[in-house]
Order: sequence, then structure tokens, then C-alpha cells
Amino acid sequence: MIFVKGPNEYGGCTINNTYTSWMAVNNLKLAKNAVLILKQEHPDKWKELSTRLELNIKEIDEWDDIIQKAKINYDQDNKLYIEDDLFMKLEPLEISKYKTDDRPLYYKISYDRLQRYRVIKQADVLLLMTLFPDKFTHEQKDAAWRFYEPLILHDSSLSFGTHAQLAAQLGIMDKADEYFNKSLFLDLHDVMENTGKEGLHFAAFGVSWQALVFGFADLTHDVSEFKIAPRLPEGIKSMKFNVIFKNELWNIRINQEGGRAVKLTEL
Repeated sequence: MIFVKGPNEYGGCTINNTYTSWMAVNNLKLAKNAVLILKQEHPDKWKELSTRLELNIKEIDEWDDIIQKAKINYDQDNKLYIEDDLFMKLEPLEISKYKTDDRPLYYKISYDRLQRYRVIKQADVLLLMTLFPDKFTHEQKDAAWRFYEPLILHDSSLSFGTHAQLAAQLGIMDKADEYFNKSLFLDLHDVMENTGKEGLHFAAFGVSWQALVFGFADLTHDVSEFKIAPRLPEGIKSMKFNVIFKNELWNIRINQEGGRAVKLTEL
């Protein structure tokens, strides 16, 4: 896939971004599965839909071809997913020399120039791993964290929460707590010194919630059940929230000793 951009906005337009390719393949797999279900269980609806969309078997076969040929950059020796074809060719930057606080680095170095360095504005491969936690081994997540976390500038308000989530899943609780607090208080404490200029960062509110639920509570699910594997930092004594799963309302309660799920009602 050429001339694409992943979540890392400093990556510029690149080739075979792992996040973008993975999402494209995943969407094609979902589309193919939806077609199979529709054809088998609702043939009349399938005929109507395929006619309206001018969708034929040849096009569906092309989906398989794309799925098979899509390139996902993976370093087998180091168990590391590489961001894209060009990332390792970029010029290294001594980040500590230029980034001394949480203000975005584009105030010091032009946006165009930043796209030439091997730096990351916000989570890219790491974001992919938070979206598909069951598709990556702990070893792969840990390798990605050790490689990419030192390269990330956190110049996006979305970055801290994503890193808090993955750090909690990996059990790196000091980092999880640090990043969560930066995400949670991003605007209240004007962490990036841009709230007055840019306004409230509402997406950061959402990713802070995700860090709590999918990071510290480690809520996961498949088609049959959901699970929690809580790890709370010292600063959070307890938390509770509700989830709806398969038309059932559940209350999740977590403290420093563990957690439990209580079914409240069927909807």
C-alpha cells in the first residue's frame, strides 16, 4: 500500500504502514465473512444487496487476493512489528536534547522537518496492539513497547492515554500511572500548554476512560464471554463501571486485591 499515512502524523505519506495495512486486511476479512453469512442465511437479502451495490463474486475473490498479498512489516528475529517500509531509514533524533517538557516539539522544529526524523507523534504500532490485544503475544507487545516508547514525542493529546492502557496491560505500572495522570489532567493542568489556544481535548477524555477500562481493568471479550484481569496503580484504590454484554447489564467492581463482575439484569 503506497502513499498512506498511519496514526503517526510525523510519519508523513509512506509505504505499507503496518497499522493501515492491518486495518484494511481486517476490514476485508469482516466484509467477506458478512457476505458468507448473508448468502447462507438470507439469500434473498444478499441478492438484493449485491445487485444494488453491483457486487459480484469476482470482486470478492479480489478481496482474498489483497488479504494474501498485503504486506505486514515484521522482524521475526526481534519479534518486532515495524511501523512502515521507510521508518528504519529515517534520521535518528536525540530527543532529550530538544524535548525537555510536554509541549509539542513542533513549536521548536518545523512539522516538515519532524517528518524526516525517526520520531513518532502518537502511538502507531502500539495503538494497533491496544485495538487487537488478542492478536499479539506478550513478547511482541513488550518488544514493541521497548522499541517505540522511547521514540514517541507525545505531541498529540491522544498519546498519553494509549500508552497508559498498553503499559497497564504489560504490567509496567509506574509508566501506566504516569501516562494516565497526564491524560486525565491534560486540560485541567494544561499539561501540553495548549489548552488555552486549542480548547478542550475531548478525545483525550475518551482515551483516559479506555485506559481505565481496557488498561487497568484489562477488560477483554470474545463471542462467548468477557474477562477482566485488573491491575490498579497505587494511586487508585478502587473503581467500578457497568458494561452491557449480550443483552445483559453487568457491574464491574475492582480494588487493589482483584475484581469481580455482578450481573444486574437482562435487557
